[in-house]
Amino acid sequence: MPRSRTALDLAIEEALLRTVHADSGAFDRLPVPIRLRAAGAVQAWRDARRIAGPHGAVFRSAVADSAYPPDLLCNPLADLAGGHGTARFDHHTNILIADACANSVFVQAFWERNGVLYEPTPALHQLLNTSDIAADVPLRMMCPSVPALFIIPDRASWLEGDVEAIAVFTHGSWKNSAPAPGRVLTFVTWSRSIQPIPTLEMGMVNLTVPEDDRTISQALELATHHPPRRGMLAELSPEQARAEWLRRLDYVAKMLLYLSLDDVHVRRDLAYSEAPRSFPGLGRRKRELRQAEVEQLYDRYVVGPAQIAEGPSAHGGELVGHAHIPAHWRRGHFRMQAHGPRSSLRKVMFIKPTLVRSDRLEP
Repeated sequence: MPRSRTALDLAIEEALLRTVHADSGAFDRLPVPIRLRAAGAVQAWRDARRIAGPHGAVFRSAVADSAYPPDLLCNPLADLAGGHGTARFDHHTNILIADACANSVFVQAFWERNGVLYEPTPALHQLLNTSDIAADVPLRMMCPSVPALFIIPDRASWLEGDVEAIAVFTHGSWKNSAPAPGRVLTFVTWSRSIQPIPTLEMGMVNLTVPEDDRTISQALELATHHPPRRGMLAELSPEQARAEWLRRLDYVAKMLLYLSLDDVHVRRDLAYSEAPRSFPGLGRRKRELRQAEVEQLYDRYVVGPAQIAEGPSAHGGELVGHAHIPAHWRRGHFRMQAHGPRSSLRKVMFIKPTLVRSDRLEP
């Protein structure tokens, strides 16, 4: 005789259904973390954690703890979901459950850790794609100002099956399920696989931040990879996968370096926070429709100039030596720096990448 369905069974089922629904066509032009919130999945998982009682409280605490590695949340959530279904799941269904949980757990952590969403302007997106610097940048220079953030590349690139979202989590180091010294960066990317049917593919890599000048490329050699079961990353050779990850990390590195500039262009958009929540005079159905529309809005930081100036100079004036050079990143490099008494000592210094002709970036 089958057991009676509990409140937790129903809550988990609701959360899973809403997580799957978030990947439907109704939300496919929204950034990944907004899709799950708009589909009600974020709130449904909160409800499920609350109903789970003491076990859920422990899990909820870990989700919100910015020092806790988000990838360690995947298996506990999958176990919780798989243990509270309406029937015994077959192997295929268990895989789908695990994928749905893994896809959502990083979004849950993003929201519970008060994450920030950055969207580069099309002009900045173009600039970020024009030069490769990640091979030279020390990983320790990647210092996000918040413990959880999402970078949403220009939407025009989504149609090409490229990366739609990149999450960056800064957290503590853990070994054998216990805290350990050090800082770790977890990068999670979502890209749309076009064939055989459009689906979101998630990839993840953990990079331990060294105290020395080890570059992003060198750190990637020692990284903990978590290849997906299917999709482009799953089909690549180790060498190809490393090159693809280096390309994705290069984009993140340049975004974070741009945000560290003194004359950075950043505009805060509070479309969600400032949206009306009360709709007096409307019937229940229209009120629910308006509330659903509000849930598809979101707060963000729009990063970058509106356009890259063309012509001899962004400020006018005469043509001079490098007037025709467009805005671009100059690669970082190492050099021996004199220091100490009478400059008699030498130490290795890293000169960080520089944005050349930033005057061509128009606000």
